[in-house]
Amino acid sequence: MKKTFLITILTTLTMLLSPAFATAESKNISGFVTLEGTGYIFIDSSTHKRFELKPANTTVSEDLKKLSNFDSITGKATLMGKGKDFQVLLLDSIDFVGLRKLLGFWKSDATILNFIDYNEVSFYFTDALLSSTGKKTMYRYSVSPKSGNTWRVFFSDDDSVVLGSLSVDGRNATIQLFDAETGATSKIYTLEKVN
Repeated sequence: MKKTFLITILTTLTMLLSPAFATAESKNISGFVTLEGTGYIFIDSSTHKRFELKPANTTVSEDLKKLSNFDSITGKATLMGKGKDFQVLLLDSIDFVGLRKLLGFWKSDATILNFIDYNEVSFYFTDALLSSTGKKTMYRYSVSPKSGNTWRVFFSDDDSVVLGSLSVDGRNATIQLFDAETGATSKIYTLEKVN
């Protein structure tokens, strides 16, 4: 009786500790997406390792469709094993993106924006271009998925965070900023790509 009980416990422990029975766990990922054929390849930013990327749900699938080659993503994914050419990552969520097409200079009637990289943007206000008393302001920014053809955008400095929405269509973009207290639109930038 004791021997059977001991064998059952050892068998159960062996099965639970075996990699074949280990449960897959969602991990944080950060890297770049490329489109290859009808699928997506993820390139990890720290290891440069390539993975086949599969959406875990329809929301992630729709978010992936809005991305272009070499856009960056951070999110959560589960390593699923070997695919056709690479290991497969099941993408559970996209938290933030870096839109390659957004990088560079954009102009509106009264402002020039320079999206320096995926994290920093400078606003040059018109009077900054015309006189030495003008103003250039630096912000950190983040872009995250939103349903439809728009993105959520967050601008922040040491004192505040401003929420907005972003849409990019070729050489045109619109940024709509919202009042933190009322949710009403506080400013709209209609932009045209400079370079």
